[in-house]
Amino acid sequence: MGYNIILDDVGCGINCLERTNYYLPLINGIKVSLKNFELSSMALFIEAWASYARQNNMHIILENVDQAASSRQLREMGLHLQQGFLLDEPALINQYVS
Repeated sequence: MGYNIILDDVGCGINCLERTNYYLPLINGIKVSLKNFELSSMALFIEAWASYARQNNMHIILENVDQAASSRQLREMGLHLQQGFLLDEPALINQYVS
C-alpha cells in the first residue's frame, strides 16, 4: 500500500511553476482550479499545465468543474480527472468509511 501526493491549487498563489518544479520528485499529480474563471479564458493556461503534467508523467485534476459544458470541453481536451459540484457534492468521510 502506498500513497500519492497531489499538489493543490497549482498556478495560483504559492504553487507557481517554480514551486511545482521544486516538488516534482515528490508529487504524483497536480490540481488546477477553475474557481472564479470561465473555461474559455483559462484554456491556454490549462493546456500548458496539462502538457507539463504529461511531460512529467503526472496526473492533472481540474477542480471546481460545475457546468456540463465545461466538463465536456475538458474531456475533449483529454482531461478526464475532474471534481466539482457537477459531479457530486462534498461529503463527510464517514459516509464512505465505517
